[in-house]
Amino acid sequence: MRRDTYDHVPHKYQVPHKGHLFLRSLINRQPVYGYSQFDSERAVADKIPTGRMIRAARGLLGMEQRDLASEAGVDRRTIARLEAETEPPSNPLRIWTYEQVRDVLKRRGIIFLYPTKSHGEGVTMKN
Repeated sequence: MRRDTYDHVPHKYQVPHKGHLFLRSLINRQPVYGYSQFDSERAVADKIPTGRMIRAARGLLGMEQRDLASEAGVDRRTIARLEAETEPPSNPLRIWTYEQVRDVLKRRGIIFLYPTKSHGEGVTMKN
């Protein structure tokens, strides 16, 4: 299904045409759509799983990329790209996509373990 508009994306994640509002926010140092460009990337990265975590969660559940994609409402190639990424996303639409995938996996019983001082990142299943 081709989507030419971002009507399905919550308003706070929509990117304005040609980024005018985003550029203006950089000049004024004000947040756009709930995220500040000047917030720590780590703060955003703690809220969403990494590509490796998504791949591991799929492995625990025995899910194919196409199954996860259909439940999250995205294309299979999008899941492949998310799993291949190594940097935390900064694009609001990409962050929304990660959150959609995270929510699907959580509903399936996955618990994401974000890195702390005592352990690294990982995934586990609820009993």
